[in-house]
Amino acid sequence: MIQQKMGDNIGNVAPSHNKVARRLLIVDDDLAIADVIHEIATSQGFAVRIVTQPRDFAAACSEFSPDVITLDLLMPELDGIEMLTYLGKHNCRARIILLSGAEGSLLSAANKIGLAGGLRIDAVLAKPMQIGELYKLLDELPA
Repeated sequence: MIQQKMGDNIGNVAPSHNKVARRLLIVDDDLAIADVIHEIATSQGFAVRIVTQPRDFAAACSEFSPDVITLDLLMPELDGIEMLTYLGKHNCRARIILLSGAEGSLLSAANKIGLAGGLRIDAVLAKPMQIGELYKLLDELPA
């Protein structure tokens, strides 16, 4: 299910730190985690869309044209590796932050697959993530 939050309307977002508003697509089946990421991102001026069902992923990428994607690697129906492959085949230029509660070897493999597919993997974060780490990462991402 695609969740549209208050930050989804880019015209209503006031960027912080004099940055241009950017779009963040959150792909995570855990709505509680997605809501935390949403709060962090909107506080930094991002327009946000949340996808909790992998089957909605491709449409959300196409319709929302995100600048940044946070991607949970372990989701039902379609895993993160399949989503990374899709993004690579469609020449995605968004910056990608991989998230997962999986072991480090899966995170490392996903990172390598994404980079080999020409994707811009900016970070790989293990869950539970540190809120301050994600806040700093989003703040420092180049436009």
